Amino acid sequence: MFVAGRGDDRPARPSVPGPVAADAQFALDPAAADDGLVQELAAVDAAGGTVVAVGSEDGGRAEFVASADGGRTWAAGTARTDTGTVPPSGDRPRLVAGGGGRWAALGLAADGGRVAWTSEDGRAWTRRALGPAFRASDEVNDLVRTSAGFVAVGAADGRGVVWSSADGRAWQRVDGLRGIIGLYGAAASGDVLVTQGTYPKKVVQRKGRRKVERTVAAQGLWRSADGGRTWRPVHVRQSHGSHGATKGLVAGPGGFYTVRDAKDGKKRFAVVFGSADGARWSAIGKIGVAGHRGVESFGGSRAGLVAVVRGKRREVVRSADGRRWRADGTVGRAEVAGLTVVEGGRLAIAGKLDGDAYLSGVDLGKVPGAVREQRAVGRSPRRAAGRSRSAAATGTRRCGVRRTAPRGPGRRSRRCRGGWRTWRTGRAAGWRWAGRARRRSRCGRPTASRGGGPRSRRGVRRRSRRARPGTSRSGRARRGARPTWSGGGAPASTAPRPMWR
Repeated sequence: MFVAGRGDDRPARPSVPGPVAADAQFALDPAAADDGLVQELAAVDAAGGTVVAVGSEDGGRAEFVASADGGRTWAAGTARTDTGTVPPSGDRPRLVAGGGGRWAALGLAADGGRVAWTSEDGRAWTRRALGPAFRASDEVNDLVRTSAGFVAVGAADGRGVVWSSADGRAWQRVDGLRGIIGLYGAAASGDVLVTQGTYPKKVVQRKGRRKVERTVAAQGLWRSADGGRTWRPVHVRQSHGSHGATKGLVAGPGGFYTVRDAKDGKKRFAVVFGSADGARWSAIGKIGVAGHRGVESFGGSRAGLVAVVRGKRREVVRSADGRRWRADGTVGRAEVAGLTVVEGGRLAIAGKLDGDAYLSGVDLGKVPGAVREQRAVGRSPRRAAGRSRSAAATGTRRCGVRRTAPRGPGRRSRRCRGGWRTWRTGRAAGWRWAGRARRRSRCGRPTASRGGGPRSRRGVRRRSRRARPGTSRSGRARRGARPTWSGGGAPASTAPRPMWR
């Protein structure tokens, strides 16, 4: 017989609960000037009346925003893992494509690995881990929907790579395409795909009296009629004063389209090229705006074509057939990442504007769940008079943290590598700590716990670019500054302003 005990009459301590998401425990100040998070949209795609934009917030969650009525109303999407749990922070969707009840997105995880998401309606997404078909060194540059599933194109080790999938979950890799350095754009109509990329080309240049042969990277187009398994080069000849490489590649109304900048004397414009089958191309139209300097972005869908053109202003032009174009507004200073036309005629232009996500014609601050406020934990004072207090700074860009509560007894802090600190408070009843769910994240989700274990959790204290009310430029509280307290006993220095426009 074996008997085990503590050696004294003290009762056993209860087990220490694990960390839990503490977003709801930290109240927000409604008078704050911003939400503290840097957000962006990286891609947008439309199929019929459904349009989906994807992106991310800095160090936070993956963002999905969708409309099922042609872009008139929008809703924030949700994401879960394939086991039904909340996905880890730091995911960044970069590409999206869909149609026919199937949608897929590709992007990066927090550790730099590749990750996929799938959806049936563009709103409810499931995060999928990718197998050996994707490697850490791969460049995945575009994603399109085909009649058989999905095709992605990119490059690896100086060779073009194509990935294909029937459902967005399991992917097959076609590696080492001969004579292709890399692929960076694609368009699909049925099983026919056309892709843009670069290939090695030998040119002869004169150096003094000698002729020198060099190998350069030239731009080219390739076509596949079997879903991306085999490829043949296609040629889009220069015409009507066009020059340089093609910009953008779209499967639009009646076929495929691309565009080149052009010049006729001092007059500058762009030439639009079209093809019904992706094999034979010809010039079909021109684009020109006041002070024309070049086409910046080119996109579209079966519902029409759209382009952003640099001129006196950054103008948006659109067409139903690629032949006749008309102006349709401007994009100002927005950094355009993707653009398309939704069934019914609405335009969807996605990107970034002054650190905020940008979606043309949509105030995403009014879309429930589309904007999340930053809650950055700063200090956790000692429990007093039966009440526990937690300190947090919310809505502070770049995670600048302001100390808003008086320093209390029992607090311990120590300096850690990279400027990180541990804050905890304690009494006979145990210790409390508060920090971030992700150790290295700039704007991770705050967590809270209580227990007697020796483990510590870390919080962020960094300098903000601008001084906040009641603080110095270093982010420290000025003497005499009064903390702002909101409901629930949680002090907050700032609070949210919708950042998505």
